[in-house]
Amino acid sequence: MITPVPVVAESTSWKADRFEPEFANSRRPEPSTSGWVNRTNSSTRLAGISDLTSTPLPKTTRFSSTSSLSLATASAGSPWRSAEFCYDVADEISEGDAAAKLDPALTRAVRAAYLVPGGGVVDPGGLIAGLTKAVIERGADIREHTEVIGLVRRHNAVVAVQTTADELTCSAVAITAGTWSAQLLRMVGCRIPLQAAKGYSFTVELDPAPRHALYLGDRKIAVSPLAGTTTRIAGTMELSGNNRRLDWRRIVAVARGSRDYLGPWFADPDDLATQIRDPRVGARPLLPDGIPLIDRLSADSNVFAATGHGMLGVTLGPATGSALADYLRTGRCPATLAPFTIDRR
Repeated sequence: MITPVPVVAESTSWKADRFEPEFANSRRPEPSTSGWVNRTNSSTRLAGISDLTSTPLPKTTRFSSTSSLSLATASAGSPWRSAEFCYDVADEISEGDAAAKLDPALTRAVRAAYLVPGGGVVDPGGLIAGLTKAVIERGADIREHTEVIGLVRRHNAVVAVQTTADELTCSAVAITAGTWSAQLLRMVGCRIPLQAAKGYSFTVELDPAPRHALYLGDRKIAVSPLAGTTTRIAGTMELSGNNRRLDWRRIVAVARGSRDYLGPWFADPDDLATQIRDPRVGARPLLPDGIPLIDRLSADSNVFAATGHGMLGVTLGPATGSALADYLRTGRCPATLAPFTIDRR
C-alpha cells in the first residue's frame, strides 16, 4: 500500500511486553537504539516531503487498485493526523455505518474512513523488474551478489570502490543502500543515527476480500488486496537491529490488530501457522526525525547519500532519484532537497 501519511514515532515508551503492532523493540535495546528513540520527537521538517511526492512513479509500476481507504475504529481516530503532515484530507469523511460500507471486507466496528484518490498497491516484483530493465537499457551496469568492502580515498574524494569481485574507479559515489547505508558512510568518516525499522507482513485468503488498499489508522496496519481473495497484511515498526530475524509474536500482533477492521478471520492465534502464508520481515531505514537524508556529504566531497526513507521508500524513490541525479550532474542542490540536508538540526 502506498500511503500519504509518513510514519513518525510519536512516543518514546517501550512496548516490549505488550507486543502491539504499531511499535515494538527488543527487550534489551542496544544503547544506540535507546538514544535514537529519545530523539524521535524533534521532527519539524515533514512539510518538505509533500514536494517530493509530486513526482509520479515510473511507467513500469503496476497497481492493483486506484484508490485507498484510511480508516479508524473511532470517529476521532488517528488518520486525521495527515493534515499535520501537509497532506490533503478528503473533504468528505464517512462516519458511522457509512464508513464500513465503503469496502465489503470492513466490519461495523469501523466508525470513520476517507478515500485517498490515486493510491494503490504496487507489485514489488513488477516494479523491480521494470526498473532493472529500464536502467540496463540506459547503460547501467548492475553487479548482483557483490559486496562493497571499501572506498579508496584521495584527499577528500573517493576515487574507487572496492568490492568482493574487483575495484571500480569512479568520479562520484552515491550511497543509497537502505539500512546498510550507515555502514558504508562510516567508510568515509560519516556517522548517521540510522536504525533498521523492521516491518512484518503475511498473506491470507479473506472472503470477502478488500477491494481497496486499506490503512488501519488506529493500528497502523496496511492491507493490500492482491489477486482474487489473496490479501497482504503488514505492520509493526520493530527496533531490534539490522537483521532478518522473524519474531512470530509480531505476526500474531498484526493479525490481532486487523480483526477490529476485517472481522474474526481467525479464531485462535495457534491457527495462524496454517492459515497464513509467506510471513516476512523486512527492515526500513529510519532516522530519528523521520525525514530522509538526501545530500552531498560536504561542499568539496564527491560522495552523496540518499537513505532514511522509512516506510515511504517506494513513494519517494522516483523523486529522490531524479533530484539526486540532478545534484550529481550539475553540482547544485535542487530546492526540493533543502529539508533533507545532512547538517540539519
